[in-house]
Amino acid sequence: MLGVTRVWFSMSRDGLLPQWFAKTHPTRHVPTRVTWIVGFASAAIAAFLPIGEAAELTNIGILLAFVVVCAAVIVLRHRQPDLPRTFRTPWMPVVPAVGIVLSIWLITFLQWPGRGSPSGSR
Repeated sequence: MLGVTRVWFSMSRDGLLPQWFAKTHPTRHVPTRVTWIVGFASAAIAAFLPIGEAAELTNIGILLAFVVVCAAVIVLRHRQPDLPRTFRTPWMPVVPAVGIVLSIWLITFLQWPGRGSPSGSR
């Protein structure tokens, strides 16, 4: 939960989401609005979904987020090759492309909620 609140806060601070979400607690300097929203949403998911389905949906979401990050690295390095970077990507674009392929491959082995187990994977 902590990771998503910080990403959400940073995106709103950078103008990608409404500034209302970037408000922090006056003395603790933490994004309380976003923390409450994510906390309630997490509690609702935990209350109404079976734990197995919630875990599978979490796995799918994390792998899809990794696919998006790998694709973004390829696109940004291609569109803005001279921009200063804080990290290096070895064997560009092979490593991010392999990350995309392997993440999608792993997603095919996950059990989608309501569909049962994919044939031959378990």
